[in-house]
Amino acid sequence: MPAAPAATRKSLSLLNVFIICLPLLSLLVETTSVSAQQAEADVLVAQAVLAYDEKRYDEALRLLERALELDP
Repeated sequence: MPAAPAATRKSLSLLNVFIICLPLLSLLVETTSVSAQQAEADVLVAQAVLAYDEKRYDEALRLLERALELDP
């Protein structure tokens, strides 16, 4: 069987790199998104505590519900 031309080998090599890197990149994006959601949920909980301390119970509950949606 003859060897593949250099251009074909290079294309296959780039395709292999792409196939390997794509799942890794998607994991990175997902992890970043999850971290951002957790951070936003933490802020909402802190705001809810402040609202509760100021006897704004409805607002505190609303903030906690939003936090729970982001980070169950």
